[in-house]
Amino acid sequence: MIFKSDLINTIGKATIVGTGIVFCANIISLAIAYTRADDVTGIEQIGLLTVILAVVGIVDLVIGAIIKNKMLSPLFDDSVTIDKKALWQHSIKATIVTAGICSALPFYGLVAVLLEGNMNAMVAFAIASLSGFMILRLRPRDFNKLKLDQYHN
Repeated sequence: MIFKSDLINTIGKATIVGTGIVFCANIISLAIAYTRADDVTGIEQIGLLTVILAVVGIVDLVIGAIIKNKMLSPLFDDSVTIDKKALWQHSIKATIVTAGICSALPFYGLVAVLLEGNMNAMVAFAIASLSGFMILRLRPRDFNKLKLDQYHN
């Protein structure tokens, strides 16, 4: 039986791992874009490529939400007994996949900088990446269908 405190601890640890992944991807992308920003001259405009990459990024975040729910669904099968180890394994897998999907966004921004010279787009993609992970991260409500021990907080 899993206690609510076990669930909260698992979610907290998984979130730290996912945030680290997304944060590193953003730092790497921003550093590369910043070094290339010196080569960019002229007024930054939003080009067609940036718009296309933004749409792809939004689609990625939607797909990330669907994948996260699919990856957690085996936990809610009534015929399966869930222990702390299984909870951790499913949680960390879902978090790493979600973080990976959110980490793609700053690289889209990097492409916009390299091909169109749009540093503002890079910053927007980085913010969208971090915000997207904070929206998609695991929360206790994702586990509402999970049978928890009612007598222990």
